[in-house]
Parts: sequence; structure tokens; C-alpha cells
Amino acid sequence: MPFVRTDDIRVEVSQWMQQKFEYLNLGERITALGIDALKESEPMAYRLILAVGDLECKESVEYIKIDGYSGPEEDQSCFTIKGITLDIQVYRLHTDDAAAAAVTLAGDDGDDDVLQQLRLVSLPNTSLDGLWESLVYAGNMHTDLLRLATRMVTMTRSHSFDKALINWNGLFLLHGPPGSGKTTLCRGIAQKLKIRLGRTYTNGKLIELHTDALFSKFFGESGKIVGRIFDRIEQVASSDDETLLCIIIDEIETLVGPRENSAFGGEVADAMRVTNGILTALDRLRHRPNVMVLCTSNMVDAIDSAFLDRADMIQLVPNPGPDAVYSILQSSLNEFIKHKVLISTTVCAPRTPPSTDSSVNASNSAMDDASAVMQDPTLFPSLEVLELMAAEDSIARKLWYFAKQCFGMSGRNLRRLPSKAVGLFTYSEQPTVGEVLDALQMTVDRERSMTTGL
Repeated sequence: MPFVRTDDIRVEVSQWMQQKFEYLNLGERITALGIDALKESEPMAYRLILAVGDLECKESVEYIKIDGYSGPEEDQSCFTIKGITLDIQVYRLHTDDAAAAAVTLAGDDGDDDVLQQLRLVSLPNTSLDGLWESLVYAGNMHTDLLRLATRMVTMTRSHSFDKALINWNGLFLLHGPPGSGKTTLCRGIAQKLKIRLGRTYTNGKLIELHTDALFSKFFGESGKIVGRIFDRIEQVASSDDETLLCIIIDEIETLVGPRENSAFGGEVADAMRVTNGILTALDRLRHRPNVMVLCTSNMVDAIDSAFLDRADMIQLVPNPGPDAVYSILQSSLNEFIKHKVLISTTVCAPRTPPSTDSSVNASNSAMDDASAVMQDPTLFPSLEVLELMAAEDSIARKLWYFAKQCFGMSGRNLRRLPSKAVGLFTYSEQPTVGEVLDALQMTVDRERSMTTGL
């Protein structure tokens, strides 16, 4: 494969898209064959017109994805090509050997067992591919977090701000109930941040600190362990300012508990030293524009006030609401349908058109538009399309009614719900979609009865 500069790819792809497209749909992916599986129902001639095979740099481009929109808030997912500015990012996904990555973080001496327990991967990474797309939250919470991180990291890299005047620590705290997707969101932000800052940082690393690895059974050692870890992170950040470092710390409350509770007791005094060590390390890292620290907590009230004061963004990550529940179940069931685990059928039967008048004609026109958006009637549609055109007795509507019953369940539990339903309450090798919906109801009823009995 001939060498092609990424800047040349950006220019060619931008020009090609402006010539070939009038509209862009968020989430659309263009491959060597054309619009990929999302639009398999389209005529082949139409799909081939939009193939990346038209590009001169086609051997260097696997696919083009319409990934996001970062302008003023818009309640739409389709944009005219003339009404937007394209921001093309070229990247390659890495695959890492975990053992080699840990040794790299530990340094040349190789004798620090604590550092070798940390997880280190190159960004962007194949192990994180698709995480961002799996996130479903009400509103624009995750995209707002990504936009804030992207803008501020870019600005602090480009300008030597007076830290006394511009207070940016590069620290996010995500808190909420267990299973709400906080850690997954942190990993998704790290992956997307490196992709969006590809022209600013040539390399990227994700370091995950597991809190159990930061404590020692020996009195007084935990503070030293924390110090060694952050000393090494600061060395890496200062030695290579072309590398973006994203640090994830799960269950941060176990490390930075309120120091006012640490006035007495030997072990508690050691915990105070850990808290002080982390606060000192964060104060040092705030001067490194290439470092972003992402923390999660299930108990934000159990975190030291000085840590909370240092956080640039404290974001509640709640359990999914009904809209998000539907989207989670929709994507999981569609994955089963695409892989023929379920027998496909028409899940989104359209509403029966009423008698004709001017308002009805307008309604029919809107339904025609929705029909054009919906790629495959055997797949569960988006909630927007469902509300516009799905019949009240359609299978898709039944999933929406079921989603309302699941309010309060964690995102983690919802993601495994379809698999448990198929495994526990279907008996044919390839069940129907209707059978799986019945199985979902039985699975939720079973889990609630088990929870009540605890």
C-alpha cells in the first residue's frame, strides 16, 4: 500500500463528500461497497454511486463514518452538506499486548509490581471500538462532556494560559448508581477525544487505575504507592507532549474519602495520606495540557470536598429513562435479528391511513418521510420513527410499552436482558421476535420476584 499523508486524505475526503452528497445522516457509514448494512434495502446502483471506491486514496480508507455534530443544539439527525463545516479526522485503531503495555508504564527497571497491574492501551483502540455508539442517555449528556473536553484540551494546548486566571484541571467526575455506564462512558470519551484531537496529539494512551491495586496491606505504604504511580504518569506526560494521556479511576471515593473523618486511627491516617497524595498529584497534572483524568463514583457524598472542588465537571449519570431503555433494547434485539438469531418479521407495521383531507395528506406525507428514513421494516425502528408511523398493535409498539415497565433498571442489566430472555424462556433454535418479547416480560417478572424475596 503506498504511503499517503493524513492531511492529503482529509482534503480529498472533504472534497469528495461535498461533491457526492447533498445530505448527511448522523451514524451513517460509507464503505468500499457503498452505504453499508444500515441501508442494504437501497438499490445497488444508488449504493455504488456513494462508494469510497471512488476515492483516489481508497486503499488507505476502510470506511467513512458520519460520527457527530458539534454545532448549536439541533433536534435533527440529517444535515445539508452546504449548511455545515466538515471536520475530517483520520485514524487507525490499535491492538495492544496488555503485558507489554504494563511494562512500558512501569519503566525500564521492570521491578514495580504495582505499576504492572495497571491497564494501559493505545488510543484509539480496537477494544474500545463501538463503545461510544452503545451509550444511550437522555438528552445530550455524553456529547456535551465530549465537547467540553475537546474544546478545553485544545485551548490549553494552543495557549499558555495563566493558571491563576483560567482554572482548568482536566478532571471529570461521573457519579450515579452502579451499572449506569459511568466507566463505559469514561472509556468512550477517551477514545473519541483522541480521535477528535488527532491533529493535535499524534499518540494517545488510556491508563486505568484499579483502586484495589493502590492499597497495601502494610501500614503507611498506600500513600507511597499512589505517589509512585502519579510520579510515573507525570514523567510520561512531560517526556512526550505529543501523547494524550487519559486516566480513568473507578470508585474514586475509596481513595479520596473526607479527611475530616480521618482524625483518629492508624489505618484511617493512612487513608488520609492517600487522599493528600492524590490531591497533590492532581495539582501537578493540571499544568500538563495532554492529561485528562476521568473518575467515577457510586457515592459522591463520600468524597473529600477538596477533590470535588478540583473537578471541572461533576456529572450525574442516572439509570436510563423510558426513551433510553427502548433504544438500548432496540439495538440489542436488532443485533440478534441481523445475525439471524431471531426469525425476522415486520416489527413496525405502519398505521392505517385515515380518510383523506388536507391535514391527513400532510400526515401521510410525514409518514412517507419516516418510511424513507426507516431502513428495514424487519428491524426495530428508532423511537422517533416509531412514534410517527408505527401501528398501535405493532411489535415495535409492544417493545415501547415494555420499555416503560423497565424504568429504574441499570443500563448494564438492560444490555444483558435480551440474552437472558432468549436463554431462559425461548425453546426453539430460532425463536420469533414475538416470542422474545414474551420472554423479556417473563425475565423481568422473574428478576423482580427474586429481588423482592431478598
